[in-house]
Amino acid sequence: MKFPTEIIVFFCFSVLAIIIAAKYNFFYIEREKKIDINFKELFVVFFIYFGSNILIYPLINKFISSNIISSFTLNLMVFIVFSIIIFKKKLFFNLSNLKKDIKVGFFSCFLAFPIFMFIFSIINFVIEELFKIKNIPNQVAIEYLKHTYNTPYFFLAVIIIILFAPFIEELLFRGFLQSFLKNYFSYKTSIFITSFLFSIFHFSNSQKISNIPILITLFFLGSFLGFLFEKQKSLTSPIVLHATFNSLNILNFILLKKYLGVF
Repeated sequence: MKFPTEIIVFFCFSVLAIIIAAKYNFFYIEREKKIDINFKELFVVFFIYFGSNILIYPLINKFISSNIISSFTLNLMVFIVFSIIIFKKKLFFNLSNLKKDIKVGFFSCFLAFPIFMFIFSIINFVIEELFKIKNIPNQVAIEYLKHTYNTPYFFLAVIIIILFAPFIEELLFRGFLQSFLKNYFSYKTSIFITSFLFSIFHFSNSQKISNIPILITLFFLGSFLGFLFEKQKSLTSPIVLHATFNSLNILNFILLKKYLGVF
């Protein structure tokens, strides 16, 4: 069994990144911080997100012919509502440490990206060899980009993937859910549960067997994002990492027309 070159490359960069991160004590969490999130608050934010997708999105679609514009409009509405919630309650963000959190989130991608690409590529390879599948279905996000590529709507799709998705998903999962779970479990268990639910959240029937590498990789990505939230005591770093990660995947899609990662 001969491994593709990309797997070997990602593995080498992963080992190098881990060694450098360990040398600078990156994996150390100084102290645990608990944010008082109750079930009512958790329910409200998830209801806003899922309720708007189920109830409001069809209404928007009746008046706007384009699905991408409808999706952009809905995401913008949720983004504004969530921004008001965290601004009002002063949750999850440390403005006095904003620059450092942005730097940590950005440079964390150089550690996270090769690791997750290695995981994704090796699982993809095993599935192709095991089930003799040559063309594994794309993730929903890639189909999303393909349908808008070379159209005026591509820019809106990019904004959703780079700006709205990281902010909304990190607020829901790392901010509210992980913080809520820490009322009952250790931060490690909370990260594990949150990451599992985060990966399941991205399940799609249209992805078929590609759900396996995508969900497994997203579980590890969610775990890293959860760790970063605990390390920095702020959502800024996870959001920046999530956005940077998505940006690299979009850049890869544009330049190479080949998808190697997950959103």
